[in-house]
Amino acid sequence: MPLSPNGKADRKALPAPEAGGADPSRPFVAPGTAIEQQIAQAWKDLLHVERVGLDDPFFELGGNSLLALQLHRRLTAELGVTLALTDLFQYPTVRALAARLSRREDTPSEDAAQAGRSRAEARRTVNRRAGASRGRVETDGDADE
Repeated sequence: MPLSPNGKADRKALPAPEAGGADPSRPFVAPGTAIEQQIAQAWKDLLHVERVGLDDPFFELGGNSLLALQLHRRLTAELGVTLALTDLFQYPTVRALAARLSRREDTPSEDAAQAGRSRAEARRTVNRRAGASRGRVETDGDADE
């Protein structure tokens, strides 16, 4: 570590930090489909990198949680798809995210639909118990009365 004359770290003498970049051992594969190209362009703009390959992980290129939030907003606006922020963490490459969005086709997945049904059933159960504790038993038909 270079030191200044007074014994402190000499920041001016330090080498420039390495910018995040693609793993040089990973071969570059250019985005091919329209959705892959749109995702890659959004990554290039946000991460200020020259090129983004299909298999380059977002976070290895210099992405972070704040940039992931910006990316989420941009992709949902530009692509007009429903995209969970967690999808960017679960599918960190252009290839994986594009495949996920292509499978989804802007409709909820079956597991998301099942999760919604489970939450609704849990709410109905809680409401029934709350009604019973107040001395009133509700059925599905008189819950709205």
